[in-house]
Amino acid sequence: MRVSSQYIEDGSYLRFQNITLGYNVPSKFLSAAKYISTFRLYASLQNFFTITNYSGINPEVSRYGQDNLGAGYDSFSYPLAKSVMFGLNINF
Repeated sequence: MRVSSQYIEDGSYLRFQNITLGYNVPSKFLSAAKYISTFRLYASLQNFFTITNYSGINPEVSRYGQDNLGAGYDSFSYPLAKSVMFGLNINF
C-alpha cells in the first residue's frame, strides 16, 4: 500500500467535556420549610458538544488504542456517549 496524504486533515478541536450548572436557593425562601437548611438544583452535561472542522465522528480517535503506529486512524469508530444529569441536593 502506498503512503498518501490524501486523507490527512486538521484534527484540532475544542471540547466541552464536563459542564455543571447549579442554583442555590437563598435561605430566605427556605424559612417556610424549617427542616431544610440548603436546597440546590443542578444540571450536568458530559461530552455535550465539540467545536471542530474534522469530518469524522471524533477528532480524538485512535482505532488501535495506544499503538503509536496506528494513532489517529479513523475507521468505523464509535462517537463519545453524551449524557445529561439533573440533580437536587437538600440538607436538613
